[in-house]
Amino acid sequence: MNLNNVKVPKIPKMPGGGATSTLIKLGVIAGLGVYGVANSLYNVEGGHRAIVFNRIGGVKNKVFLPFVLLDHDDVYPEGTHFMIPWFERPVIYDVRARPHLVESTSGSRDLQMVKIGLRVLTRPVADQLPTVYRSLGENYNERVLPSIIHETLKAVVAQYNASQLITQRDACKRPNVSREIRKILTERAANFNIALDDVSITSLTFGKEFTAAIEAKQVAAQEAERAKFVVEKAEQDKRSAVIRAQGEAKSAQLIGQAIANNPAFITLRKIEAAREIAQTISHAANKALGKEFPASAPRLIQVLPSPMALRNCLHPVGFDLETLKGSKPRLSYVTAQAKQRTAPDSEQRDPRISIPLLFGEVLVIQKYEYYWFISGAGKMNLNNVKVPKIPGGGATSALIKLGVIAGLGVYGVANSLYNVEGGHRAIVFNRIGGVKNKVYPEGTHFMIPWFERPVIYDVRARPHLVESTSGSRDLQMVKIGLRVLTRPVADQLPTVYRSLGENYNERVLPSIIHETLKAVVAQYNASQLITQRENVSREIRKILTERAANFNIALDDVSITSLTFGKEFTAAIEAKQVAAQEAERAKFVVEKAEQDKRSAVIRAQGEAKSAQLIGQAIANNPAFITLRKIEAAREIAQTISHAANKVYLSADDLLLNLQDFNLDTARK
Repeated sequence: MNLNNVKVPKIPKMPGGGATSTLIKLGVIAGLGVYGVANSLYNVEGGHRAIVFNRIGGVKNKVFLPFVLLDHDDVYPEGTHFMIPWFERPVIYDVRARPHLVESTSGSRDLQMVKIGLRVLTRPVADQLPTVYRSLGENYNERVLPSIIHETLKAVVAQYNASQLITQRDACKRPNVSREIRKILTERAANFNIALDDVSITSLTFGKEFTAAIEAKQVAAQEAERAKFVVEKAEQDKRSAVIRAQGEAKSAQLIGQAIANNPAFITLRKIEAAREIAQTISHAANKALGKEFPASAPRLIQVLPSPMALRNCLHPVGFDLETLKGSKPRLSYVTAQAKQRTAPDSEQRDPRISIPLLFGEVLVIQKYEYYWFISGAGKMNLNNVKVPKIPGGGATSALIKLGVIAGLGVYGVANSLYNVEGGHRAIVFNRIGGVKNKVYPEGTHFMIPWFERPVIYDVRARPHLVESTSGSRDLQMVKIGLRVLTRPVADQLPTVYRSLGENYNERVLPSIIHETLKAVVAQYNASQLITQRENVSREIRKILTERAANFNIALDDVSITSLTFGKEFTAAIEAKQVAAQEAERAKFVVEKAEQDKRSAVIRAQGEAKSAQLIGQAIANNPAFITLRKIEAAREIAQTISHAANKVYLSADDLLLNLQDFNLDTARK
């Protein structure tokens, strides 16, 4: 390519001469200065720390540059700090506790395979961050924790039998599984400058066969308990049957002796029975003929409205939106007078109302009597809209400048204020000093824009639901649900933010709740978890409150929401409880039999005494029984005569053949 003939256009000179060139140079220098300052500052957020890597000396306390000796701290706290661009680079660490979940399958001392889950809250030791960076880097958790956790779990689990892993989890017992895991893990993590704030066992799962064997054993134990109650009930049934038989025998003996000595007593009883039989026959006949239930009784008839009647009772249902797509406007409605209305004539319509829609469309609706309907749609014509010019010239320009300045002032004031709602508290993060120790109450407060940023906490109690499957002292797996009301301690919000951040609940509560539930449940048998529920809840509340206080979290309430066992175990418990209730009921049956025996004996004694007295009276006055027979015959005859049907009886025997005796009357 021949470049000799290429003409390079001259750059036109800018007006102003040397002054303009000087301004350009100053602008370039100022821009470079702003760029350099912006790249010389870095920010360390709350709950974080920073170390500085230098291209010459690496991560060191003192950085030596040509003709300059700069003193640097090992670790930089929260706030905004200065660095030398390109020569230095900040490495920022989150020093708040973070959860780490690990599951490991280990063998117990009795060679039972156990799947154990562990939740660990870890953080790097802030003073040792340069060492952590040199030895492990930024992803220290992934490099160290899996190996030491797996090794620790396998070492501790191998010291216990499978049953001991459940029963020896209580913090009050020694040896203790959780305590040993926490102790060994803390020591091993400290070798890597990692701090462990909490270690908790979240799950403990055995093989299917072993779990089924444990449940079968517990079901058998419940069945044995149920069998005891069944035997007790049988004993009580035996006693009640004997007592009842003794009472009946005594009653029969007394009444039999009385009747044998006084045969006239049975005659009076036969007369009373004849009266009752006559009344029963009369009532049955009247009922059969409908005297008490007449056939003319009114019936209830329910008439349901037809679909047309229901439709005619409706009101207008609205508009047809298809009018916006260019089709003819339509309106569908039914009237309350069961007749169809036709669209009203144009001369009868009220004035139109235009409703502007999106994209310049207009919807036109009109009213006729009590009904609104769509009459049309169209486009809004914006071509004829005239925008008036702003008069005023230079005065207007001054007003605009004042308005811009005022707007910037209002914007600055608005960004300098923040509001703390009721039930909330605020802390302030400063780019220079980090998180301030002052806690700001409810209301509106002032801050320096860009330099300060508010962090607002809700200090009202909030519910947290957790479900955990734990093993009881008798190795029965129990699914327990817990509802906890938690809130951060308002005076300790700066510490909470530095150590846990804003999502403190998710970082802390799952681990301490799971561990506490498993530790407390392991102290009780499955049945005691139900019968001693208040004690269980009290212990859980006590331990949880103490452990949450270590993280500056207050617990306002702790309640057990659910307690679920396996299906077979639940059925066995229910069967045992039913047997226990049956045994208790049998005791009352025995007591009732005792009372029935006493009442039968007393009644028999009364009957015997009555038979004796009546027998003696009739023996001395034989005409009394004849008088009673005549009265009974008269009453029976009147009852039968009032019946709706007719009963034909022999005139010689009005007592319905209940006995064969003569009335000593003359035969006709």
